[in-house]
Amino acid sequence: LGKPSSSGIRVSGIRVDPSSTSSSPSPSLSSARHFFGGATPSHADFNVYHHLSNALLVEPRCVEEVSGELVEWMERMEALPSMKSYLEERPDLVGIGENPGLLDKAGRLVTQRNPEGIAWLKEDGCFTFDNPYSV
Repeated sequence: LGKPSSSGIRVSGIRVDPSSTSSSPSPSLSSARHFFGGATPSHADFNVYHHLSNALLVEPRCVEEVSGELVEWMERMEALPSMKSYLEERPDLVGIGENPGLLDKAGRLVTQRNPEGIAWLKEDGCFTFDNPYSV
């Protein structure tokens, strides 16, 4: 896990201060550590980004209320060319708490209750129900 110190417990770059009134960890993402693993993003960064991005859909201010450093980190993640391209093309998550689904760039909604079953996301950001891998 982490090692206790006079300033709290460190776990993978996150300092948890047990004397803090907040239960929220504050990330240590100094200029030398732009990402959780160092100077370049790792799988961990993309995983954490995914969860925080989803949390923002439910609570739009949840990240900024925890840490300005986390906001800056998310901005660095979003500025990565491949991430920026992905974010522009990915479907929008809608219907949270009711019937969650994905809305593609053409406005077609796919949900877990979709009677057509499985859908594939094409390079143009739209869904298709025709299996692109069938012969």
